[in-house]
Amino acid sequence: MNIVARIGEVRAQLLQSRALPHGTPRLIAVSKTRSIEEIRCAASAGIEDLGENYVQDALPKIAATDDLELNWHFIGRIQSNKVRDLAQHFEWIHTLDRAKVAQGLNRFRKGEPLNVCIQLDLEAGERRYGVAPRELGALIREVDSLTNLCLRGLMLMPAPGKDEAALRAVFAQAKDIFDATKSTVSRPESWDTLSMGMSGDYPVALEAGSNCVRVGSAIFGPRA
Repeated sequence: MNIVARIGEVRAQLLQSRALPHGTPRLIAVSKTRSIEEIRCAASAGIEDLGENYVQDALPKIAATDDLELNWHFIGRIQSNKVRDLAQHFEWIHTLDRAKVAQGLNRFRKGEPLNVCIQLDLEAGERRYGVAPRELGALIREVDSLTNLCLRGLMLMPAPGKDEAALRAVFAQAKDIFDATKSTVSRPESWDTLSMGMSGDYPVALEAGSNCVRVGSAIFGPRA
């Protein structure tokens, strides 16, 4: 199956999701390790949102596709020394988890505010990155005070190895936090993005209420 056909399959799944009454969920094609040719093929099939994990890999792709109307999303761990490039070359950041990083993004961002999601950590025992629920309010208040950032919502990346029941539970918990948090942000009208679900679990995430999925191999095929 080629890229265009895979995109069609994923879109069909999105149209069946419970989030449809509030608009079709955003589909981010994760282009990590993918070529410019593959990205252009996805764009020709209507993909507008691309996700990258590493700044140094993303910048040449962004430059090489400047003629296309693409939105670039950063979905990897943020390194402090990459904050300037993130602020200047991406439209979205999904993995914000530190006030210091938020301040740096705000300092280097020019023009339209940078869309940001806070990465949520619900699995303290398996913690990698993200903000625990008890820390969420403090980071929200910090981001709300920064005029060059637009706080859009939450991002979740469950720890690997979970069965479907465990995934449903953690996705449902994230949705509850997302809904409860809307009344606490300074611009609730912009609090509209729950970014969760990847190639292996996005149907489960959609059922739980995700309205933004980050899909790589289900679009581009297995990585070499």
